[in-house]
Amino acid sequence: EKGGYEHFMMKEIHEQPKAVEDTINSVVKDGRIDLSEIGLTDNDIKDVSQIYIVACGSAWHVGVAGQPTKNLNYRLRASWQEGLGTYDHPFFESRTNMSLGIEANYQCDKLYKGLNIKAAFGIDRGELFGNNTGGTISLRIER
Repeated sequence: EKGGYEHFMMKEIHEQPKAVEDTINSVVKDGRIDLSEIGLTDNDIKDVSQIYIVACGSAWHVGVAGQPTKNLNYRLRASWQEGLGTYDHPFFESRTNMSLGIEANYQCDKLYKGLNIKAAFGIDRGELFGNNTGGTISLRIER
């Protein structure tokens, strides 16, 4: 449910203050921080020298699509992200990744009526998804 928002990202942005408040209140008892339910004693806490905040990161996404001719259309999507993992699988140092996807679709009616050629290429580079490259070409005849 989008809760009245135009899209899920706006919903998540507006829910962040409540999510932080709920997270903090889950360990506050009688006005004091109580971490006994997660197994941390006062001595454990005194020994903490550094705190890592996980499941936070940054991402930038860009995309463009077009149809320069009646028979040709394309899409280009690119993403860059930096993250510290998830609550279940935190990274202790930031990891980055870049992804790129290109698609093109060409309707070749002059060569053969109903012939449709599609091509796609994708690439990932970085520490999150590894270094991967792939592509496809498909031919389809629509009758």
